[in-house]
Amino acid sequence: MTKSPVTTNKWHYPRIELAHKYLTILDTGLTRTIALFARRRTGKTEFITHDLLPQAELNGAYTYTVDFWANEELPEECIVTGVMQTFHELPIRKKLKGQPLKEFQAGLSGLSASIGNPSVSTINQAFELMRQIHSKDKVKVILFLDEIQHLATKAEFSPVASALRTFIDKNKPWLNVVFTGSSQDGLKRLFTQRKSAFYDSVSILDFPLLGSDYVAYTVKEFNNFTSLKLNLSEALRVFNKVNESPEKFGQIIQMLLNNKTADIETIYEENMAALNDDYDVATRWDALSDIDSSVLSIIVDKIESEVSYGLYSQPAYLRVKGDTGLDIVTKSTIQNSIDRLRAFNWIFSAGHGKWSLEDETDIDFIKSQTRG
Repeated sequence: MTKSPVTTNKWHYPRIELAHKYLTILDTGLTRTIALFARRRTGKTEFITHDLLPQAELNGAYTYTVDFWANEELPEECIVTGVMQTFHELPIRKKLKGQPLKEFQAGLSGLSASIGNPSVSTINQAFELMRQIHSKDKVKVILFLDEIQHLATKAEFSPVASALRTFIDKNKPWLNVVFTGSSQDGLKRLFTQRKSAFYDSVSILDFPLLGSDYVAYTVKEFNNFTSLKLNLSEALRVFNKVNESPEKFGQIIQMLLNNKTADIETIYEENMAALNDDYDVATRWDALSDIDSSVLSIIVDKIESEVSYGLYSQPAYLRVKGDTGLDIVTKSTIQNSIDRLRAFNWIFSAGHGKWSLEDETDIDFIKSQTRG
């Protein structure tokens, strides 16, 4: 009944117990929808696609995957494509249930011509296809939507969010949903604002980050795969230097294999500019205006308890003036900057008048730029 086997990738660190934990939460029926949150590049998507979904499939479930970053301008196309990709992997007996939809005409720009019949061009048609196929099944369907907070980035995405929420609510008997998100601000806007389609409808769960067990597993696999001997202590030090990013650490392991060496610290030093997160944050920093970088520096100083004044205070206005050379700084100047910093995923609201960084690992870089 599964459409994709449990991964055979030797470099993937399996977390089967964690997968069972989340699946058990869904199986209890107390909630049909969960959202897993962690910052970007921490292994959420790999965990879902390599551990959680395969385990669900081994239990008999059918799974659908939607990646909202596959086409950031057309989330409806992401949904249609995700549904149709799974449809074509279903057994023939399941596909037959969707045959009445052959009358639909495909018309969505950019949709792959290889999709074939049934032709589906709208999210409502895609949802109806799923309903026809699965609504009378005894087994569950898990719909995985990656980076769900993307639906909160533009007002024109609201109809997509509303259609998705309606579909989920109407099909709870057979449907479970797993969201992932990497923006705390986006998730808050999507799940806690009263005007949002998903207001108060999702249980947000923390996603535990990979740590020393993951590094030890990778070192063991490396040493088994090669005649080289990678030192665990050195590997742990490098893992810490790349801000515990499994993506960056995986790149280093690939470099070791390509260079036929186990000298992980030398490889890191030689490629530090490309591997360090400062490379990414520097690019994002350079895109900020002088006003935005000044306001962001005040927020960091408040987080670090370096200043006690508020963002909408005279000392803050004077500081922004000094940083930017502006003659006039007003409340709207600060507010517009905050809106931009939120939109570009720098900060999120941690409460009334309190701001935090989406990625705390950015703090050291920001301080290095603003404090010399």
